[in-house]
Amino acid sequence: MRFPKCKGSRSTGGVDLFIRLAHTELGEGKRIKLMLSLIAICFISISVAIVFSLHRLQSNQKVHGIGMY
Repeated sequence: MRFPKCKGSRSTGGVDLFIRLAHTELGEGKRIKLMLSLIAICFISISVAIVFSLHRLQSNQKVHGIGMY
């Protein structure tokens, strides 16, 4: 039995094989990687903002003579 050739197919007279996968097998790894990347970016951004704020607060206290020392 000969199967019809699809348009744009690169095969030269072969038979196409289609495999059905469960939804979890298709993109579960990509979704987890995306979530971990976004969490890491948010954590780093918040950490940088806190360090910058503390550094700025400390420099303002030194300039204005406010502080415990």
